[in-house]
Amino acid sequence: MTSWTDTGLVNDRTYRYSLVAVDAAGNRSAASSPAVGATPTDLTAPAVPTGLRGVAGDESASLTWDPGTDVDLAAVRVLQDGVVVAVLPAGTTSWTATGLEVGRTYRYALVAVDGHGNASAASSPPVEVVPLDLTPPGAVDGVVARPGDRSAELSWEPVTDRALAGYEVVDADGVVVARVDAPATTVRLTDLADDVEVTYRVVAVDRAGNRSTPSAPVAVTPHDDVPPAVVEGVAVAELDRALEVTWSPVGDAVVYRVVLDGVLAAEVPAGSPLRARLEDLQPGVERSVVVLAVDAAGNVSAAHQPVTGTPRDLAPSAPSGVVAVPGERPGEVAVSWAAPLEDDVVEHRVLVDGELVALVPGATEVLLTGLAEGAEVEVVVVAVDAAGSASPTSAVVRVRVPSSVPPYLPLVPPTEGSGTATGAGLAATCDGRWVVVSAAARLEAGDTNAAPELHLLDRARGTSRRVAPLPASWGSASTDSTNASAVVISEDGRYLALSTTARLVPEDRNSLLDAYRLDLRTGEWVLVLVSAPAAGGASSSTAGVLLPTGSSVYARSPGLAMTADGSTVLFLSARPDLVPDDRNGVADVFAKDLTTGQVRRVSTSSTGGETPLRATGPALEVTPDGRYAVFPAQASGRPLVLVRKHLVTGELLVASTAPRAGSTPVEVSVFRDTGDVAVSDDGRYVAFSTAAEPAAPTTSWSTGLAYRKDLVTGDLDPLGTGQTAAWEHQLGLDPTGRYGFVATAAPLLAEDGNRRTDHYRRDLTTGELRLVTSRADGSVAPSTSGSVTPAEYGRVLVLGADRVLVGTVLPLVDGDANGLLDVYGRDLARREAGAVVG
Repeated sequence: MTSWTDTGLVNDRTYRYSLVAVDAAGNRSAASSPAVGATPTDLTAPAVPTGLRGVAGDESASLTWDPGTDVDLAAVRVLQDGVVVAVLPAGTTSWTATGLEVGRTYRYALVAVDGHGNASAASSPPVEVVPLDLTPPGAVDGVVARPGDRSAELSWEPVTDRALAGYEVVDADGVVVARVDAPATTVRLTDLADDVEVTYRVVAVDRAGNRSTPSAPVAVTPHDDVPPAVVEGVAVAELDRALEVTWSPVGDAVVYRVVLDGVLAAEVPAGSPLRARLEDLQPGVERSVVVLAVDAAGNVSAAHQPVTGTPRDLAPSAPSGVVAVPGERPGEVAVSWAAPLEDDVVEHRVLVDGELVALVPGATEVLLTGLAEGAEVEVVVVAVDAAGSASPTSAVVRVRVPSSVPPYLPLVPPTEGSGTATGAGLAATCDGRWVVVSAAARLEAGDTNAAPELHLLDRARGTSRRVAPLPASWGSASTDSTNASAVVISEDGRYLALSTTARLVPEDRNSLLDAYRLDLRTGEWVLVLVSAPAAGGASSSTAGVLLPTGSSVYARSPGLAMTADGSTVLFLSARPDLVPDDRNGVADVFAKDLTTGQVRRVSTSSTGGETPLRATGPALEVTPDGRYAVFPAQASGRPLVLVRKHLVTGELLVASTAPRAGSTPVEVSVFRDTGDVAVSDDGRYVAFSTAAEPAAPTTSWSTGLAYRKDLVTGDLDPLGTGQTAAWEHQLGLDPTGRYGFVATAAPLLAEDGNRRTDHYRRDLTTGELRLVTSRADGSVAPSTSGSVTPAEYGRVLVLGADRVLVGTVLPLVDGDANGLLDVYGRDLARREAGAVVG
C-alpha cells in the first residue's frame, strides 16, 4: 500500500505525518524525516438559497428570500440576468435594485457562498421583475396662446423626463381638448367661437400614464382676422335718378357695404335680398359702384373692379286709383289717389276740366273748393318728380259738384237706420274722414245679412266696408259682442280698439270680455290682445276688461280710450296679474303700450302707489297726446269723483270740485256712465255731470247737471241753464275746451218744445247756447212717440268747435221715420235760416 487517507480530522488544523517501515519480523525503521504537514479544509458548497421573491417598484426591483441554514454561510451573491450585481453578508434576506429601465424584464437568482469560498448553485428558476414608473413628469412652463380665426395656437417649453410620452391640453372644466406626442410642444385648437375667451392648461404625461401638475392657466380670445372673399356678380341697373345694385352672396358675410364713388351709400344685411337702390342721383352722370362683404368679426373683403352705371331721368308713372266724390259743402270735391310708384315724386297736380286747380306736395288727397256748383266736371291727376318731369295724366274721373248741402248729413240712410246703442259702435277721427258706426244697413255689396255690424266709412272717398263681417245667415235678432262694442279709432284711421267676448286670437280661450286693437290699414284682422300682461295671454277666469253696472249706467260695452297715434289703449280691468304688485283686490285703469307690450297701472297715487280712490267706470277718456286720463273713482265714505291722472308726471288730481266761499273747494259726486265725462286736448278743462248744487255743494238737486271745470283757475261753468227738471248728460268738449256739448230732455231754449232728448252746444266764452239737433231749416225737430228712454240718449262726438257727429232718434231730415238712433254729421258753422240759437 502506498497511500492512505486520514479522516475525522478537524478542518483548518495542521497535522504532521512521518512514515516507519516494518518488516515481516516486526522490525521498524526510523521515522521519515522531515515530517510532512497537512491542514484539512472545507470543500462542501452551501445549500442553494430558497424562497426568492421579487416585487417591481419605481424604476426598481425589491428581492426577498429565506435565510440560509449553513453554519459556515459567509455571503449571498445576487445575480441580475446572470451577472453578479451584489454580494451580501450572511444573514441578509432582502435587497433592492435601483435605476432600472422601466418596462424591461429583469431575471434574478441567488448563490450562497461559505467561508471557504464554496458557492452553491444558483437558485432556480430565476425571479422575473419588470420595473415600474411611478414618478410624474415636472410641470409644464412657458405656455403661450396665440388667437386665430375660430382657433388658437398653444406652445410651451419642453419637459425633461426620460419617460416622457407627450402632453395634454385641458380647458377650464378640466376636459382634455388635445393630445400632443413628445417631442412636439405646439398644438392648434380649432372649431372655437370667435370673440369668446377660453382658458387652457397643459399637462405632461409619461409612458406610464403619470400626469404632471397642470401648468399655469393661459387665456386666449379667438378672433376672425380673415377677410371674406371678394364679392362677385356685381351688376348695376340704371333707373330713374337711381341705380339698383345686385350681387352674388359671399359665404361668411353678415352685411354688405355698397360704396358709391368711394363713399358708403348703403348697408344690406346678408339675410335680406342682395340689392340696394341708390336714389336721388343726378341723371346723366356716370357713377362707380363697389360692393364689399363684411363678416361677423368686421373683416372687410378686398374690393372688386368697380362697376359703373349712369342714372336716367324718367317721367313718373301716371297716378292710379283716382277717386273724386262730392264734398260736404257746396262747391267742394274730395279727390284722392294711390301712392306713386316712384320715390322721387314730390307733388301732384290736380286738373279740373283741363285747368290746374291744386298743387299737392307730399300727400295723396286734396279737398277742392270754389268749384262751379252743380256742374259735372272731369278730374285728372298728374305726378311730378324732383326734376320737374310730369307723368301722363291719370284716367279721367267725372263728378258732379254739390250745389246745396245741408248743415248735416246722415252717415247711414235713415231708411235703413243705424241702430247704434248708447255710446257704442261710434267713433271718428277729428277730421271727420274716418268714421266707425254700428248699423244693420247694407252699406256694401257683400253685406247680405240683417244683423248690426261695425262699418268703417271713408268719407273722403265715399266708401264703406265692414270691420268684422258676419255670415249671411245671421238675422236681425242675432247679436255679436264684436259688432256691438264701444269703439275708439286713431287719428290716422289705422287702428281701432274694441272689447269682445269673441276669441279673436289663439291665446284667447276664455269667452270673456277682452280688449283688442285692430290694424285697419290692410283690411285684414291683425289683432293684438290689449287686456293682457306684457308676456301673457287672456286669463282663463277673469275678463280682461270690466263693464261696471249700477245706477245711471246704461252703457252696454266697457269704456275704452286710445291715444291719437293708436299706440296706447286705456281700459278698466279687475285682472290682478296685469302688472306686478297689484294687490288692492279691486278694478283699476290700465294703459297698454302696443309698441312695447308693456302695461302700467293708471289708477295709482301721485307717487305711483296705492290710492284710496278706486276706479269705477265705465266712463274713460284720454287726451290725444296721451298725457292726461280722466275717469270716475271713489274712496270709502267719500263722493264718487272725477279724477285726472297725468300719465307722464304721475300727478293724480280730483277734478270734480265746487268752490265754497272762504274755504277749500268741496269734492262733488259725478255720474260715471260712458259719455258723462270729457276732457280738452290740453287737459286743462274737464266736463262732468253732478247733482250737487254749485252754490251749496254739500246739497244736491234731484237730477244731474253738466259743468265745465277749469283746472287752472278753478272756475266751474254750467253747460245748461240751471234747470233741474231733467238730467244733463252725454257731454263733450271741443279740442280747446271753449265749447261744451250736452244732451238733455229739458228745453234749454224756449223754442225747444219737443220734450225729447236734444243736444246743445254752449260757447263758454260768450255764453251762446246753440241747438245741435235742429233740422236742416234750423227748426226744432218734431217729437217722436213714446216716453224718453235711455235708448234715445245718443252720443255726441266733438270733431271740432263747429263739426260734430251726433246720434239721435229725432228725425232731422225728411224721410227719417225709423224711430231709431241715427248718426248725423253736423256743421254748426253753417247757420241756416231760423237756426235755434240762444
